[in-house]
Amino acid sequence: MPAVGTGIREPGARRIRVHGDQGIAWRCPEAGAYHINAEWLLVEVSDGMDASGPEKGAILVTSLYHSGMLLLRYQVGDTGQMLDGLCPCGRGLPLMIPVLGRAVDYLRLASGSTVSPYSLTCAVETVPGMRQYQIAQESPNVVTVRVVADGELGEASRQEIRDRLEPILPGAVVSVEVVRDIPHEPSGKLSVVRSNVHADRG
Repeated sequence: MPAVGTGIREPGARRIRVHGDQGIAWRCPEAGAYHINAEWLLVEVSDGMDASGPEKGAILVTSLYHSGMLLLRYQVGDTGQMLDGLCPCGRGLPLMIPVLGRAVDYLRLASGSTVSPYSLTCAVETVPGMRQYQIAQESPNVVTVRVVADGELGEASRQEIRDRLEPILPGAVVSVEVVRDIPHEPSGKLSVVRSNVHADRG
């Protein structure tokens, strides 16, 4: 998901983030699903159904409280699925899971197989030494990981990134490049996983 924003969270939790530090949902360490931040946001999917049934589609967000900018059915560029029932952890917040990711961020390999951006970000997000990163597919068999380092990115961390991604990207050459900054999209969002292969762009 969009890798922006900061906040307090439980150890082991991961969140779906949207604009600034506005969290859409938090991954429950106990169940693996995501608790929607329903006290602050109304989350819908593209067919207009809210978090009340097992619908899936593009995620739309409306802010229920925001002191700066109101978000009204803002399409964040990700897709998800709403889940029925309560979480075993006992929290009463509605549940969802990310499903497909942003269409533009899918990678299509030379073999014809398609790789979800979530499998890539989950693989590398805990590698030490990264303040910000972008996984960019330059061609069907070439992937570059651009890293804004938190201090110095040692060779061990570089190798760990390659070791984690190569099994997910069979046949692709994975390289790691340290950069000073990563340009944002014209919309202002940072694309964490980006395909520069024309056929994959939505």
